[in-house]
Amino acid sequence: RGTRVVLMVRHAERPKMDPDDPTFGDALALTYDGVRTAKKLGTLLKEFADAGIDERRIMVATFTKKALVYMQKTHPAVRRVGHIGLTEAKDKSGWTTNAAPKRTFATKDEAVRAVLAYRDELGLFGVNMPVLQGQTTKEDIAFLRRNGLWVSLWFVNNTKMAEKYKGCGADAYVTCDAAACRAVE
Repeated sequence: RGTRVVLMVRHAERPKMDPDDPTFGDALALTYDGVRTAKKLGTLLKEFADAGIDERRIMVATFTKKALVYMQKTHPAVRRVGHIGLTEAKDKSGWTTNAAPKRTFATKDEAVRAVLAYRDELGLFGVNMPVLQGQTTKEDIAFLRRNGLWVSLWFVNNTKMAEKYKGCGADAYVTCDAAACRAVE
């Protein structure tokens, strides 16, 4: 009998996501499939409770602030993880994060600090940080961890990316290629 449970709920229908959009993930529409998925999540949470699995052992990660707020209100013990992006503005005028939509910060450090305010607002347990654009650094990860956040990196899908982030202090990788990540342990 295992001691860990992984629940992955995917939102099959979603609008195209643009990580350069400062409101990224803030107002994704809840489609019919999304409603069905939310109901399924409720059913699964009940099954976990019926099996004696405390909600404090469950983690839900999502882009949408609405979903994080909903989970905070209806299942406050479930650990909430927000997908957080840090992006340098295209014109190099500063940094943006979906943790503070419609704002541009003069420095990356200021944008990372905005993530802490988002954590406080939503009572987040942790964050998923993107690595594909290469803008998430070991320093960012260390800062967030020092400030009490559980940090996972998404998507670490090849050996090169796994090598780059090896020893970075992240708590987890989100990957489609676990073998590539294990190859650099």
